[in-house]
Amino acid sequence: MRKFLFLLSFILLLSGCSGEKSAVSDHAALVETVAVKLERTDTCLSYVGIINSDSLKKYSFKTGGILKSIYVQPGQSISEGDILLELDKSDLKLQSDAAKNQSDAAYSQYEKAVAGAQDEDINAAKIDVEKAQAAYDYALLAFDDAKVLFEEGAVSESSFKEAELGLNIAQKELDQSKEVLSKTIAGTRAEDIASAKSQYELSYKNYEASLKLYDEATLISDVNGYVADILYKEGELLPAGYPAILIQSENQVVTVGLTQEDVEKVSVGTMARITVNNEAYSGKVTSINLTPDEATMTFTTEISTETDKKFYIGSIAEVELITGETEGIYLEIPYILNDGENYVYILEDGKSIRKNIEVLEIVDDKALVKGLSDNDEVIITGADNIKDGSPVMTK
Repeated sequence: MRKFLFLLSFILLLSGCSGEKSAVSDHAALVETVAVKLERTDTCLSYVGIINSDSLKKYSFKTGGILKSIYVQPGQSISEGDILLELDKSDLKLQSDAAKNQSDAAYSQYEKAVAGAQDEDINAAKIDVEKAQAAYDYALLAFDDAKVLFEEGAVSESSFKEAELGLNIAQKELDQSKEVLSKTIAGTRAEDIASAKSQYELSYKNYEASLKLYDEATLISDVNGYVADILYKEGELLPAGYPAILIQSENQVVTVGLTQEDVEKVSVGTMARITVNNEAYSGKVTSINLTPDEATMTFTTEISTETDKKFYIGSIAEVELITGETEGIYLEIPYILNDGENYVYILEDGKSIRKNIEVLEIVDDKALVKGLSDNDEVIITGADNIKDGSPVMTK
């Protein structure tokens, strides 16, 4: 009897406990939810790059000389047209002046050839003819006298030959003076004018060349930028053609080395996000080296910094190259549950519904997940007190 009462009491106790548990299970748990949205985000390649100038210009003199003046200093900001360095130009000035005088003289000769003979030139030529004619007449008279005397045996043969030679010379001088007079009256020949012109053009080119060397003995910047370095001091001898000053342009780029796999995903014009000292800027790929660096086997890529702000050369920059766009649902990582599988509970028709999800990518503090739908109500608090199919209600 006593055993029977014990068993009955135990059954009633179990019945009471069962009833209490049922009451708790039928009571809706309080939860909080958040509606997830389908989002479009950029697909990026992340790299660390270095700030560089997009070009480093090396300025040199085309002629050697003593460095006379330095007008800038390393690190100084310069503008296009600023004077940088200057050689001692005294010798170059003398050469330029001499070339100018030669050119002017050649031009005068050319003008004279084009203008033709002046009246005084013609008169002088006529006087020369008259002198030559008088000399010829006198030589002819002397020859005739010598001939008669020679035939009579009054003079020697050598005296006769001497008179004959004097006549021949006088004849040639007369003919030459008449030819000069004829040419003077006729004017300068076309070939003489052409020759004078050619001499002038040659001398003028020599002058231009010497003047250019004089001008180029002053180095002038043709870009906006900064002085990177000055390689000589005032008073030093500079050889022609050797760099004397280095100028980095104002435009800056970020240089990164892309792997062989990633370089296929990027092209000139690809947009980028650049972060320097926790500040973000936009950028764009401007060049990709098609030959890999021998040391790293990466492809050097330059990205423009589309900002007026100037950075120190060599600064570190975080770079995100935007290669495409991804559509998906991003969920904050703490909302994701795991019991060997990643899952969440969603609120649907007053019940908690378990949905297994796949984490595709981690972006900052969120995860790109697969397995949810747009506008799903994900339970974010109270999930510890529920299971799949539990009745729930929002706070």
